Amino acid sequence: MVNLKEILKTLYPIIVDILKALLTPAISIGLIYIAWQQYRTNKNKLRLDLYERRYAVYEAYRDLFIIVSKIRGCPDLEQVRKFGITISESSFLFDKDIVDYFNEVKEKINELYKYDGLLSNPNLSASESKDLARKKTKIKEWFNDQTNISIDKFKKYLSFEKVKV
Repeated sequence: MVNLKEILKTLYPIIVDILKALLTPAISIGLIYIAWQQYRTNKNKLRLDLYERRYAVYEAYRDLFIIVSKIRGCPDLEQVRKFGITISESSFLFDKDIVDYFNEVKEKINELYKYDGLLSNPNLSASESKDLARKKTKIKEWFNDQTNISIDKFKKYLSFEKVKV
C-alpha cells in the first residue's frame, strides 16, 4: 500500500508550483475587473455630470418661460441676463437643434422688448397701439405654446437612462 504522506510530499512542490503559476493570472483578472468597474463608474459619473449641467440650462429656460407667461410686460433684464449666461454653454452640451431653439427664444425675447418699448410711446395712434399689442400678444402666445413643445425637445437630453454622451 502506498503511503499517503509520501504521495503528498511528492505532490506538494508540484501543487505549490501550479498555484504560483496561477497567482499572476488571477491577480491580472482581478485588476482587469477593478479597471472595468472604474470605467463603468466614471462613465456613469460623466453621464450624471452632463445631465446636471443640461438640467441647469433647462431650469433657466423654464424659469424664463414661467416669468414671460405670468407677467404682462417683459422679464426684467437681470432675468434675461441670467438666461443668456446659462444658455451660453448650450452649444457645448446640446446638439444644434437646441442651440437653434435657444436662438429663436432670444429673438422672441428681443421682439417682446421691442413691442413693449414701442407700446410705451404715448404718441401712438389707437390702431398702431392695437397692432403692436396684437403682435406682443402673439409672441406671448408663442411662449405659452412652447411649454409642451419644450418637453419634447429636451426629452432626449434629459431622459436619464438615455443621456447622450
